[in-house]
Amino acid sequence: MRQLYTAALACLISTNASADWPQFLGPDRTGKVTDSKFKQSTKKPKELWSVKVGQGFGGASISGTEAFILDRQDDELDIVKCFDLKSGKLKWENSYKHEGRFGYNGSRSIPAVSDKFVFTMGCMGDVVCTDKKTGKMVWKKNIMKEWGAKAENWGFGQSPIVYKDTVIFAPLTNKAGVIALNQATGKEVWKTKDIGSKDGYASPILVNFMNQEMLLQLSSDSIAGINPSSGKIIWEWSGYKVKWAIPSPVVVSQDKLFITGGYEAGSVMIQVSKSGKVKELFRLKETGSQIHAPIFSNGYIYANFNENANLKKRVKKQGLTCIDLKGNTKWHTGEKPNLSRGNVILINDTLVALDGDSGELIMSKANSSSYKEISRHKVLTGKGKNVWAPIAYSNGLLVVRDQNEMKCLKLY
Repeated sequence: MRQLYTAALACLISTNASADWPQFLGPDRTGKVTDSKFKQSTKKPKELWSVKVGQGFGGASISGTEAFILDRQDDELDIVKCFDLKSGKLKWENSYKHEGRFGYNGSRSIPAVSDKFVFTMGCMGDVVCTDKKTGKMVWKKNIMKEWGAKAENWGFGQSPIVYKDTVIFAPLTNKAGVIALNQATGKEVWKTKDIGSKDGYASPILVNFMNQEMLLQLSSDSIAGINPSSGKIIWEWSGYKVKWAIPSPVVVSQDKLFITGGYEAGSVMIQVSKSGKVKELFRLKETGSQIHAPIFSNGYIYANFNENANLKKRVKKQGLTCIDLKGNTKWHTGEKPNLSRGNVILINDTLVALDGDSGELIMSKANSSSYKEISRHKVLTGKGKNVWAPIAYSNGLLVVRDQNEMKCLKLY
């Protein structure tokens, strides 16, 4: 009965939330969405609007008729921006000064949008709550000053998550591993002990796992399952190590997780028992995603398995790849297309990818037997390459960006 309830709840969440993409990785942080109106097409999407943005990798989130982005200007200003989704008109912006830079310019996180607020984390560690309607700052805290977080090579790149009346993120320090703050006031609701080594790139995700709501937080040498209401750590495992943890873990069943990373860390499938004990099922030494989370669909994992070693040809190039739940590669695209470090999302059974070098939008069938490309169109200039920002989708509208501009594309 509980399994039926869980499945029904997951289906309900997926169906009702498909109109919006209000956070990193979409309505339920899986990178996929269901849309009954979306149909596969070979036609080039229509460009509704384009706006200039500063350099960076911070993708958009979508809530209702508005798109939100965290922009950065001249290594001194973070700017939370709200655009009308249909016209691209700037409705408001909230800017605050914090001079400095890390490797690669610009923002690198996605806003989390609730009914009343927009939450962002800047590359300099500023966690900001902005009023969704007016654009006025509600509160601001700095993850380094408040909790002693250490800035790594590229500053901070986490995307906060909202849960009930809290906003959650991970300082990953001995003062707070993961922390929940009241949305309206910024006051602490709960915090955990430190979780593994300190890095600031892997965002917390809220999942249904082990037949319960659970936050998953990955660090460079640990992963933990956390009760999102109390902050209690349900289980923790330190069997996977990566230089910098970036992609979120992927739930493939109620007791199995797929974890991946770059920097030659590879990937691993684990099984978590009811008692919290973890068993490693298999490990892939030369298959890993450096930036983006894989997508699980109909018993298979689809991912852009590219990272430094692949792209520098120390090991074979993977490109877009399909593997089964035993770790067997069903197919991979290699160089045709390679995608570099571009993002991939799933709409119904269509994989929608951005080539991280060329700015091409490539659609293919989520099919385990072979790679089946549907269409390929240049939608971004790709100037300076590094077209790595996550895609956002809502009701036939796709919001994408490169190092110079953000665009809204109409798919139907």
